[in-house]
Amino acid sequence: MAAIGSTTSALSTAPTSGVYTAATTTAQSATQQLGSQDIFLKLLVAQMKYQDPMKPQDPTAQTTQLAQFNMVDAQNKSNTLLADLKAALAGTDQTSQMIPYLGHQVLYEGNQINYDGLANKSVSVDFPSGISQSVISVVNQFGNVVKTLHSGVTPQGQMDLTWDGTNDRGGKENPGAYNIVVEGTTAYGDPVTPTTYITGSVNAIRTTLNGQEMMVDNQPIALANIKQVK
Repeated sequence: MAAIGSTTSALSTAPTSGVYTAATTTAQSATQQLGSQDIFLKLLVAQMKYQDPMKPQDPTAQTTQLAQFNMVDAQNKSNTLLADLKAALAGTDQTSQMIPYLGHQVLYEGNQINYDGLANKSVSVDFPSGISQSVISVVNQFGNVVKTLHSGVTPQGQMDLTWDGTNDRGGKENPGAYNIVVEGTTAYGDPVTPTTYITGSVNAIRTTLNGQEMMVDNQPIALANIKQVK
């Protein structure tokens, strides 16, 4: 397996830059529209405030101006809806670009495992410099350690492990959500914070308010946390 962090170039073309651009453009357009409406209202109020009392503004002209303002306001709202539709279509296009990843194995940063009761789960832990000892455990939803994957001397770098779904008593664990908990220390007993990665299968792609997500083993993983496609 390639070193952690070597995200494929194909994946780098899919993330959420398009969504960001569309959202930014929409926000700028909305700001400009609000500015135009504000200027229009200020001019109209000033016109009425400083009109000649002996020659008041023609009511018909005022009505025409208000009607024009309503037309401009309606057009601005229509433009906003069109921009939202464009952004939605852009998100759909990005989602379609990611369809080829369905069924692929990916390496993502995180510590949660969605165990189906059948397949082994691959875990990778990246230890920084200074690491001396570590304990890597599988913990169930109640916070109980069900399996110790490693305990003892730990070298710097990437450690690859596999959990076969069994517990420390030799029995089989039930399907469900489990966490990988890593505790590391230096030779002086100071805590060390490693980074944990899980390998899982992509079974869906979805679009959210925050952009695209991969459903990996039926749990949502942000694209920013996908480190490798296998």
